[in-house]
Amino acid sequence: MSKPTQMDTAGVLMRRFFFVARSIASERTCIMLIGVVGWIVIGIIAGFIANKIVDLRGDDPKMGICVAAIGALIGGWLYSMFSGNAVTSFNPRSLLFAAIAAVVALTAFHGWRWKAAA
Repeated sequence: MSKPTQMDTAGVLMRRFFFVARSIASERTCIMLIGVVGWIVIGIIAGFIANKIVDLRGDDPKMGICVAAIGALIGGWLYSMFSGNAVTSFNPRSLLFAAIAAVVALTAFHGWRWKAAA
């Protein structure tokens, strides 16, 4: 059996490095996905509650919930972009910002729909 050369050792070290780097990237992607799903869930909940409070005047409540979820997604993304914080699995400030953005998006949507119908 031959003695391992320096090239073999370097190859093993490189494989270990890329394995660790790949697992870290995979973990980061999973954490980011959880944060994005959290924003969407907050948007759905805020949209559901807002649709119960606001007079829909014949609009489909599902459309309002979808608009709120999209608004929360955009709001969470904007919070991450302007605050410099990374997307994490649980960030109360980004969730609060997502909820506020969902309500603003839903209010703007209903205002636009009512104006267009008039």
